[in-house]
This record gives sequence, structure tokens and C-alpha cells, in this order.
Amino acid sequence: MYGYGSAAEVELDLHGYSVQDALEEFVALYNRLCERRHPPDIRVIHGYGSGGKGGEIRDRLRAFLSSYPDHLKWVEGEKAENNPGVTLVRPRRPLPDAVSRLASEILDYCRAGKTIGQITNKFSFRYGEPQVKQAVRELEQAGRLKVVYKGKHKKYEAVG
Repeated sequence: MYGYGSAAEVELDLHGYSVQDALEEFVALYNRLCERRHPPDIRVIHGYGSGGKGGEIRDRLRAFLSSYPDHLKWVEGEKAENNPGVTLVRPRRPLPDAVSRLASEILDYCRAGKTIGQITNKFSFRYGEPQVKQAVRELEQAGRLKVVYKGKHKKYEAVG
């Protein structure tokens, strides 16, 4: 990829954020920029893990970006500018917000029935237990999750 470092570039510094907050901040900025006819590139400054944490934000951000190849292009800073503490992103179209991603992940996880405990254990670390339980309630109300009983266990299964 080429063209990074042009005047049409926005910087986002994620130092000091938790991993989840960093991802939410990135998506919020990214989606705001996608409202423009020609969104600028984003130079995400996340550090490279010199504080002993191993670059958690960098690793999670890059894994997240990799899951949306039809929404954006990106390149590691070490390839573009010999800097592992940045990632360069070229927006194409908006990304799903955290609530939409959580709902999608829960539906995928619940293809085979899962208890509320299994669901919260899987997603609470990233999204928080109240948000996970709320998402399950909303998915059930929308008819996208159904309740099934396996013996005495109440489980949720994705519909469709």
C-alpha cells in the first residue's frame, strides 16, 4: 500500500486506553470519518508494548482490522515506516459498532445451545456482564435467540 503520510491523514493516539476502550475509540473515529465522501487515512498510534504488556492494543486492533477486509485496508507501521508502534488504516466503509459486534458474536456462539453463564463467561471480559445480558435479552425479544430446555438447563440457541 502506498500514499500513507499524505496531508489526508488523521492521527489517533491510543496510549493510556484499555484495550476495549481503544477499539471503541478507533471505531467511533473511523465511522465518523467514513461519513465524508473521501475519508482520510488514519494513523493509529498504539505503541509496541515496551511497558511490558506486549502490545495488547496493537495486537487486538490488528486482529480486529483483519476481520473486516471488505471495509478497509491497513498496513503495519513496521512495513510502512519501520515503526511497530503504529498501524495505518485506509477506510472504505463503516464498521459495525460494539453493540452490533456483540450481538453477531453471541448469535454465532449460540448456534449450539448455550446457558447464560456460558455466554457471559465468553463475552463479559470484552464487553462487560451487563451489556452481554442486555444483548441476550434484546436478541431473545427480537426472535433471533430462542430458549430451549436441555434437562433442567435453560439454553439459548440462535434462530435460523
